[in-house]
Amino acid sequence: MDFQGAKLKLLSSRDVKYKIKEVAEMVGFTDPLYFSRRFKEHIGISPKTYLNKFMNNP
Repeated sequence: MDFQGAKLKLLSSRDVKYKIKEVAEMVGFTDPLYFSRRFKEHIGISPKTYLNKFMNNP
C-alpha cells in the first residue's frame, strides 16, 4: 500500500479535515483499524499520532 500517500493525505487533512477513516479509504483500505495497524508497522507511529505531531509542528 501507499503509505507515503497516506502520510500526505493526513497532512493535507489539516486544511481539509479528512478523518483517518477517509484517508484509509483513499489509499485502498476498507477497514480503518487495519489501516491504522499497517500504518504504524510501516511508519512507526499511528496515523493519529502522526497527524497530531505535524499539526503541532508544521
